[in-house]
Amino acid sequence: MSLSEESVLRHAIPLVNEIQDFFARASKPINFDLPQIVVVGSQSAGKSSVLENFVGREFLPRGSGIVTRRPLILQLVRSKEEFAEFIHRPGDRFKNFDDVRREIEEETERLTGKNKGISDVPINLKVYSPSVLDLTLVDLPGMIRIPVGDQPEDIEQHTKDMIMSFIENENSLILAVTPANTDIATSDAIKLARSVDPDGRRTIGVLSKLDLMDEGTDARDILENKTLPLKRGYIGVVNRSQKDIDGQKSLGEALKSERSFFKKHHAYRHMANRHGTPFLQKYLNEQLTHHIKIVLPVLRANIQESLVNLDAELKRFHEKPESAVSFNKLILSMSAKVKEEFEKTMGDVSTRLGTVEIKKQCIGHIIKNLFEKDFQKDTERNSEINEVEFRRTILTAIQNTNGLRAGFFTPAKAFETVIQWQVERLVAPCHDVVEKVFDELKETIRKLFKMMSQFPVMERFASKRSLDFLEENTKKAKSQIDLIIDLEKSYMETKHKNLQGPEFNKDDVLLDQNIASLEMGGRLYHDMRVIITRSECQVTAWAGFSVQLSSAVLGAVKGVNGYKRLELFPEGRRTVGTLNKIKLNLSEADSRKWFNAFVSAGFYFREEDPWVKNDGTIIEECVMSDSSVVSQVELVRQMVREYMEIVVKTLRSIVPKIVVAMIIDKQIEFFTTELPSELLAEGEKLHEEDPSVGAERQASMEQIKLCKNIMKVFEKIESIRSEC
Repeated sequence: MSLSEESVLRHAIPLVNEIQDFFARASKPINFDLPQIVVVGSQSAGKSSVLENFVGREFLPRGSGIVTRRPLILQLVRSKEEFAEFIHRPGDRFKNFDDVRREIEEETERLTGKNKGISDVPINLKVYSPSVLDLTLVDLPGMIRIPVGDQPEDIEQHTKDMIMSFIENENSLILAVTPANTDIATSDAIKLARSVDPDGRRTIGVLSKLDLMDEGTDARDILENKTLPLKRGYIGVVNRSQKDIDGQKSLGEALKSERSFFKKHHAYRHMANRHGTPFLQKYLNEQLTHHIKIVLPVLRANIQESLVNLDAELKRFHEKPESAVSFNKLILSMSAKVKEEFEKTMGDVSTRLGTVEIKKQCIGHIIKNLFEKDFQKDTERNSEINEVEFRRTILTAIQNTNGLRAGFFTPAKAFETVIQWQVERLVAPCHDVVEKVFDELKETIRKLFKMMSQFPVMERFASKRSLDFLEENTKKAKSQIDLIIDLEKSYMETKHKNLQGPEFNKDDVLLDQNIASLEMGGRLYHDMRVIITRSECQVTAWAGFSVQLSSAVLGAVKGVNGYKRLELFPEGRRTVGTLNKIKLNLSEADSRKWFNAFVSAGFYFREEDPWVKNDGTIIEECVMSDSSVVSQVELVRQMVREYMEIVVKTLRSIVPKIVVAMIIDKQIEFFTTELPSELLAEGEKLHEEDPSVGAERQASMEQIKLCKNIMKVFEKIESIRSEC
């Protein structure tokens, strides 16, 4: 081993103790797995006696039942002077170790009460003495089986969880203390150690009370590491018995008796130099030192990583300004950040604004989809109408426009009336898309102002003003859309190049198709060809015939997804079972197509209610209108459809422009000018910091300071290496 490494090892435990002191003093310490020795064992296993033998002083509470009720982190420091210090009482030196015991008892009762309660908050004690070797040990409560006093019913599990939280630390060595006068196979300490260290790599076994074994028995096989072997082996010790304590046998005398016991006992004298308290102390010092050497690089890397993370965490907070001027600067800075982040959510990302979000869609793209998908579907759905009802509405408009007069020409007023009715139906989808954009922006703005949560009054004020502004502009955008729709209703541009109108011809073929079956006069015919024009229905087979539609009645038998069957009465009478009736048996897929062909020919529903046949089927009847009326209806229908395509296209173009110009762009302007001005005008009302956030910020600053202090310890290690 080089001289520098030897020097580092010599300082290893004191340096780790220094790190542990930083942790203990921190109000919110970082959870790091420091290298230390954790002492575990059942109640009265002799743990306290082992620790007192190390120190050479009686300083631990004693008594019946559970005595250790809080973890005790014990740092032993080799020093010329002898005294003790508690982390929770900085600057106080205890030279009387009876006072140390009382302080441990009082500090334990401060958290656990006086009736056997336990706590996992540790007590940190540092003992300086010329008779100790540098060591860091954690004394834990023994396993408790039955609750007493104020202990909860699940005290056994609670104690086990506390012990496990320490020994699960991969950087901890486990000192498993087991009385030699009990079966090692049932040892609580060995069982707990094995649960986290199954190969025995981190476990050091201690056999206490060797002098109390039954006569004729010994623990030689265990101490020679043959029974339940551990990689670091077992060490035997002899503690003072209760009789020795009652007889005030000193620790010095106890150590002499222990040494004599090992030298004289026939089973142990050949290995007497490898057992006893002095050897155990020296062995633990060596083991912990070398263990620290192994884990130190990893510990340093963890500290560095935490320092980076904590720096990033601290950047979430703003340093609380000390003056009105500095607070005004903070307001302007945060307002600019709000505007910047809002632009990012809209997808307005330039090199100045930073990188593009790739984990989720920006709000701008979501709004774009609302326009291109949702708005388009909604306008299509609201433009869709039932063809029969549509024609019936047009017919009623024409009839009511003409009144008593004969309708030789298609009245323009009927066209305007139907257009106004259709345009009005587009108000809902336009408003709906604006509301959806409003909801997206509202949630975005709420999240944006979380960056001001450190100052809750400011956050509430800025968020409310921004949402009020958003709501106000949303209403203005809706009003603007209403105005555009009113304009569309007020003036019809009938000379538009896309308005062609139909060329009405009575010989237009509306349907020409073979059908599955056709029933006439009770006989069924297959593969019949049917041709429907505006004036007649031709049925062609081996004997072709035609039906003049002007005097016919069409019966439509209603089904779930369409019209199940169409029945044509050529003479305009219901003649069930006669030759005059034609029954068209259609699939549901074809029913709508056939029905629309008849409707296009001029069949409109009667005004009376549908009638029910004897078999329960419902039939709606359509009658053929006058050819001149049909031509007028078809003309209006075609022009309305063409005109509505123009209106819908206009709205699909103009509504997104209104939303962007009147809502999104105005919101950005608000964040740029009005919001900062209003925040500055509020003055000191906004300066109050959230106490919990302030405490969190302070804790982060303390943790950063803690990490930096720890890094200075590592710098000492490097300095030791360089000096050698």
